[in-house]
Amino acid sequence: MCICGYVRRLPHRRRQWSLPIGLTTLALVLTACSGSDTGGTSTDDGHSALERSLGRIQATESSAQYIEFADLQMLDEVSGDSFSWTWSSLDGWGSSIVGPYGRQLPSVVGVDLNDAGSILAISTSPSAFMLVEGGQDEDEVLTTANSSGWSGEDILIAEENLRQPLANYIPQIKATGADAVLGDSEADLSLVDADDSSLADDPVIEDLAACLGDVVVGLITHGDDYSEDDTPALAAGVRQDADHPEAPVSILCVQAGSASDAEQIAGSIDEALSSGVHPRSGRSYSTYFQDSDVSLVNGGSTVKMVVSNTPEAFASTILQMTQGRMLPGVNSTG
Repeated sequence: MCICGYVRRLPHRRRQWSLPIGLTTLALVLTACSGSDTGGTSTDDGHSALERSLGRIQATESSAQYIEFADLQMLDEVSGDSFSWTWSSLDGWGSSIVGPYGRQLPSVVGVDLNDAGSILAISTSPSAFMLVEGGQDEDEVLTTANSSGWSGEDILIAEENLRQPLANYIPQIKATGADAVLGDSEADLSLVDADDSSLADDPVIEDLAACLGDVVVGLITHGDDYSEDDTPALAAGVRQDADHPEAPVSILCVQAGSASDAEQIAGSIDEALSSGVHPRSGRSYSTYFQDSDVSLVNGGSTVKMVVSNTPEAFASTILQMTQGRMLPGVNSTG
């Protein structure tokens, strides 16, 4: 589903910014525009919010390796006014760079993720950084971070031996208008809004992002860190079902080396969804997913899986399976 236009933030619903459930309790869960003040969903040019955010990041081997995205405005919209275990499992995705200290961001460095339109996390430690799009006050970030021990001109650097936990996670901070960039020790913050080719122009990332479409949360992995077991480049995401707003729809996109490889992967996914068992929980994949549609896109070289989550699944289940390398028919056929 494409939720077009911008949606109103829900001021009374404050998010719990800490490590996503999927990064800490995987087994438990499985068993039970630049400088703007707003983020958004699809834009007038037809690009998704994910594609627009990717267009702000220079494409390098490191930046293309691992990507997390969260459209916070859309997440507020689909979550509704009340707390929901289903959708709240997406809270924290995209902000893992700050570890368990997300709630301290406003008081320590002046960045408030509750006011952001979207967040985009790039690469892995120590090169990881997070682009916070919209809702920030540059003066507030500079003043607050300075008082907490970050200093510098264009980029604020945490002082040596600073006894502040966040300094270990985001020793670099850059504030630009309504946006902020938080970076790990070796992160290259100049990749944001650079003049060179962006991630949206990278053939692999472009294909996977287009395959995902308008997602509330998305994950793209394309690099040796994830693919040490020869897993192909892939993306996973979650969107809302137009006919059943309370039911998340999970999407998986796998880029195969050839059309024949894609057909083989598609067959493995189909088989796993119908009769496969999740290797960790011991439960069938059909416990979590139903109404599957597996097809070939991008000229037949990319496999796209679209499934409806069952009541047994959380919105983040497909993301957790991606993180745990336990995707149906991709990491496991059984």
